[in-house]
Order: sequence, then C-alpha cells, then structure tokens
Amino acid sequence: MKKKILIVEDEALTSMELEANLQIWGYEPLLAPAGKEAIEIALEHHPELILMDIVLEGEMDGVKAIENIKKSYDVPVIYLSAYNDEKTQERAKYTLPHSFISKPFDRHELKFAIELALTKSYLEKKLKDSEKRYRLLADNSTDLISIHDNQGLIQYVSPSCEFLLGYKPSEIIGKDCANVIHPEEHEMVQESFSKLSKTNKSLTIEFRILNKDGNYVWLETTSKKIVDKDSDLIQIIGTSRDISLRKNVEEELKKSLKEKKMLIREVNHRVKNNLMVISSLLNLQARYIDNEEAKEILEDSQNRARSMALVHERLYKSSDLKNLNFGEYASSIATDLLRGHQNKNKSIKLELLLEDIPLDVNISIPLGLILNELVVNALKHAFPDDTVGTVQISLSERDHKFVTLEVSDNGKGLPESFDITNINSLGFEIVNTLVRQIAGKLTIQSEDGTQIKVEFEI
Repeated sequence: MKKKILIVEDEALTSMELEANLQIWGYEPLLAPAGKEAIEIALEHHPELILMDIVLEGEMDGVKAIENIKKSYDVPVIYLSAYNDEKTQERAKYTLPHSFISKPFDRHELKFAIELALTKSYLEKKLKDSEKRYRLLADNSTDLISIHDNQGLIQYVSPSCEFLLGYKPSEIIGKDCANVIHPEEHEMVQESFSKLSKTNKSLTIEFRILNKDGNYVWLETTSKKIVDKDSDLIQIIGTSRDISLRKNVEEELKKSLKEKKMLIREVNHRVKNNLMVISSLLNLQARYIDNEEAKEILEDSQNRARSMALVHERLYKSSDLKNLNFGEYASSIATDLLRGHQNKNKSIKLELLLEDIPLDVNISIPLGLILNELVVNALKHAFPDDTVGTVQISLSERDHKFVTLEVSDNGKGLPESFDITNINSLGFEIVNTLVRQIAGKLTIQSEDGTQIKVEFEI
C-alpha cells in the first residue's frame, strides 16, 4: 500500500509539481489549498507525512494548522516556504518539524528529506510502541520495578510500589532507598550494589525495607546495570517481589527444627539414662549371685546395655542427630571393655586402626552391639591363663560406599569344629542376627589367632 503524503500549498503550480513528483516516487498525494482543509483531510485520512507551506491564504497559516492536527495525532512535518524569517521559524520549532526546505526547492533534496522523515517517523513509532508495551508491563506487574541513577536515587518506580510498600510512586521518586533499608542489611546491600557496578551479570539479594506503615517487608531484588558507550554506569534496573510470607515460613521451620532437635536430644538423653539404670541394676544384681557363670551372663548383658547407652550419649552431645562418628564410638566401646577386663587379665593390649566414618544411627546401634560381642569374646576366650596378647580393631571405608569392621587377635584361635551357623552361644547368635539386619557379610578366619570381619554397604 502506497504511503499517503498531504500537500498543503496555496500556489497551484507548486502544488501540481509536488503532486507529480510524489507520484513518480511512489507515494499517494493528498491536496489541500489552505489550513482549514488541511486539518479536515489530515484527520480523515491520517497521512504518513505532511508537506506544509507556512504562509497560506486565509486566517490560518501552516504552523497553526499543524498545531491543530498534532492535537489529534502525531505526524511528521516538512515545512516548505519562501519566507524563512526567524520569528516564523521560532513558532514552527514548537511543532517539532523534521526539516525546513526553502522555496524554490531542489527536487533531490526534497526526495531525500521525505525518505529521511518517513524512516525516522517509522523508527520513532516503533520505539514508542515498544516503550508503551514495556510501560504497560511495568505498570501492571505485581512485582515492583524500579530504576535508579548511578547515585542510587530512584528515577522510576512501578505503581505496584503502593500495593507492596504503601508509597505512591510520586512520594519516593528522586529519593535514596538506602534510607529505608533495615540496618542489619544496609551494609550488605551497599556491598552488593558496589559489586554490581563491576560485573555484567545480574545480582539477586534479599533484604528488609521499611514500608509506609512503619513495618519491615522482606524483598527479593534482582538488579542489572545499564552502562553508556564508555561502559560507565548510568542506571540500575531492579525487579523486587515481596517474600515476607516465605521468610516467615522459613523462620517457623527453623524454630520447629530447633524444637525437634531439642526433643530428639531429650529423648536420647532419657534413653541413655534408662539404659544406664538397667546396666546399674544388672551390676547390683550380680553382687548377690555366687554362680560365676550367671555373673558372666549379667556382665555381658550389662556391656550390651552400656554400648547402646553410649550411642545415645554421643547423639545427645552431637550437632548431628542422625549420624554418628563410628570411629570415635568404637574407640570408646573397646577402651571401656578392655578397662573392665583388665581387672582379670592385665596382659592384653588394644590396637585401634579406626577411620572417622559417619554412620546412620540405624546402622550404628546394631554395629555397636556386634563390636561389643566380638571384643568381649576376644577378651574372654583368646588368651587363657593370663597369656600376653593383642586385640586389634580396624574400621575402614572403600569407594565411599563399603565399610569394613574387623576384630582380630593373636590368641589361641577357634577350635577346628567351630561353625558359626551351629553354635550354642548367645553372643554369636546376636552377631549373626545383627549382621543380617544391616545387610552385611560375616567372614571368620582362624590363622595365628582369630580374625572376624563384617562388611556392609552404606
């Protein structure tokens, strides 16, 4: 479709020349001899450009006609006139024409001026449409959009500011938002914006800001800098959203987690105390029994209760309520068992090769009981008649996936008829049961003493 150009010219010959040229150049000319007719045609046909003679017949000159037309819609104008006095040009400037061309005009100069005016008008229209779309998005966004100069002063803020913070945009434009940032986050915000000025990446921070009611609101703000051709900071654009609800939920979760940890600690403390009470009761009961075999049974039960109590004691003291450093725990169990046995045989030494391996409490408790049974068995049976010997305990991890616990001694070894699956011993029955519970593998060798190994996956 041809572009329409309105010719406003009261000299018939000049009008005919302009009309002919426009047709040759591929435009659709519209003609008006005076200002009043020019207004009527312009408002009816909306031409893409007006070629306006300034001095026209009648009461209205070209400048006045353009002023009236531009009240209804914006159109590019090229003034054509033989009268270029300063006063007339000064009036014409306020209508923002694209150019002035003196009569008689040069045909090539006019063609170039028309093409330039139409191109410039097209680009300006695209820019205005783009600005209008983005303004519409900003003005209707539920997030708060703001633009700050390189001093931090607010140049623009979206209407959502009133909904989020209670301030009308006019109340805070030109002000520094640093004055309403919570004192605890003030330094962090300043450092973040200083960092933003040195990077091309966007930056997201969380901070509190004072609303109009005097309460602090949590905002999550993502900012991006705008630079000039010399890469100097000229503006910062920020998009903020209210995260107060999320922060309140996080705070409640932290509080709930803290209470849960306190509760679990209290449970571990009470379980540990109850197990120690059981151990003490077994110890007291043993004093009233003369039968040595019965005493040993009570002593074994006491050790089992103590090994479980030690798990809960360490969990009570630990910041990690789910995992236990089994290396440290194994060292405590073995040392306590040796100390108790040294009353009977002081010639046994303990060698510990333990890695610090965190294990889930559901693994630690059965593995602790397994360790207790194996160490007690070695201390009681590996070195008869107070013979000198060593019990070695090792704990190692492989590929961050497999754990091996091994208890070995250089004592007399197991009898040739020993069968782990067919033995009348509560201790080994407990070991077999608990190894199956942790989905482990039990290996027993009896060369130069006894080596018992438990392997399992974590």
